[in-house]
Amino acid sequence: MKKRWNERTKLEKSLTISKVLVSLIILYASAMKLLNIWPKGLNVAIPLFGVYYILETIYNWNRDKDMAAISLLMTIIIGAISCAIFFS
Repeated sequence: MKKRWNERTKLEKSLTISKVLVSLIILYASAMKLLNIWPKGLNVAIPLFGVYYILETIYNWNRDKDMAAISLLMTIIIGAISCAIFFS
């Protein structure tokens, strides 16, 4: 069931806006890496995937606990991968 924008809570609105902004930054950093403009672009994009999934977990926590648990698991996996890349 979709809600209209004015029917959402302030938390839902702020999380939605934050997810869109993080997604745009991820796309920008990835494109810069693919175009060889910014070689370290993935070093920014990969940790932001973790931020995106944390926002997704918070957003889904009250709606669907199973989906929130999957988002949390993805956050942990992406965090581990980004730490391995950063420290290697």
